[in-house]
Formats: sequence, C-alpha cells, structure tokens
Amino acid sequence: MSIAARRPHDNGLRYGTAAGYIHVGSSPRRGLGSTVHAITAVSAWPLPDLARLLGQKELVMAYVVDFTNVSTVGLESSPVAAALAGLRANEARYFKNKYGHDFTVEPAGEARETISYVERILKEERDLVIESRPLEATTFLAGDIRWAYVFYESGLSVNVLYAVDDAGKRAVGFKLSDGMEVPAELASRFKFARQKSKLAGTIRGSFFVIRGEY
Repeated sequence: MSIAARRPHDNGLRYGTAAGYIHVGSSPRRGLGSTVHAITAVSAWPLPDLARLLGQKELVMAYVVDFTNVSTVGLESSPVAAALAGLRANEARYFKNKYGHDFTVEPAGEARETISYVERILKEERDLVIESRPLEATTFLAGDIRWAYVFYESGLSVNVLYAVDDAGKRAVGFKLSDGMEVPAELASRFKFARQKSKLAGTIRGSFFVIRGEY
C-alpha cells in the first residue's frame, strides 16, 4: 500500500512516505461508505505499522494550525505562501484564545462540502465567484456560531460567520494576505480596512451581512 502522509518537519506536518510518527483519529464522513482516518497530530505510530493497521482505508490529511511556529504546510503553491500562513496562524490564535478551539484545516479536495457552502453563499448573496483556486478549508462550531473558512491560492481568506440563533450575527468576511493584490472580483465592490498583526503583518479586511438562510 502506498500512503501519502504528513510527517513532523520544522514543527509542522508534511507529506511523505518515509517512516515517521503520526496520530490517527477515525470518524464516519457523510457520503463515504467507509471510515475516514484523519491524521491530525504527532504521536507514536510508525508509518509502516499504520499501513498494516489501516489496510486500504482512506486517509484524510487534516492539519492543526500551529500559531507558535508558523508553517506554510498546505499553502506552498501560493505566491504569498508565508503571508498566507501568517494569516491562517492569526485565525488559529484567535480561536484558541477566545474559544479554546484547535483550528484544523483540510485540503480542498477533502473539504468540498465546506467550499461549496461558502461558494453558494457568495453567489446567492452577492453574485460573487472567487477566481482563485481553494487550497484548504475548515468548518466548526464555536460560541454558538457555525464558522467556515476557505484559504485560496491567491492569498485570500473567506470566512462565513453564521449564528445558530436566528437573532444572531451572520456575515461573510474577506481577508487579504500581506503583499497580495485585491482580487478583481472584489476590488470594485468592497472597501478594505487595515489592521496590524504580529503573525500576519498587515491584514486588509472587509465583509458583508448575510440576508438569506443557509
């Protein structure tokens, strides 16, 4: 069996087939007939033993974002990879400090449902289509709010904040990595405010309120 797994490297988890140490968590996933094994953290599982343990079962590579030692893992193809990694780490730090949540992302190919959800809201609310390729996404519940994030190759981050309570706040946020150009599909339609971040440098952000139900 050939396994594409992430191994410890520079305080991050990277793809590889060489021996390494990983932790495997198992959970059912909607639309798949077998258990999905999500590799999420460093532990004491040598990869050859993992192959024997899992047989032919599917592996999903999930990365718990480290905001102490910022890594570009999963974002390497972005022309502003370091800045995008800082932006991702900035979000991870916020959710850890405010909610105690470990910000965990999946590759776009394994997060199609989340990406489709975000794309649907953009299209139906503002007739927006993001031209850049999605690299990673995540969705989770924190503070009675359903959050969804998509990180794009251009350096753009789009997040949906959707309160469980009907009276709560519901909005879409855009954040631009330091050094990237404003995407053409956003440039004429949104004004961006600037904020400084130790992890991400200068972040430019904008948002709109969600009117529909999703």
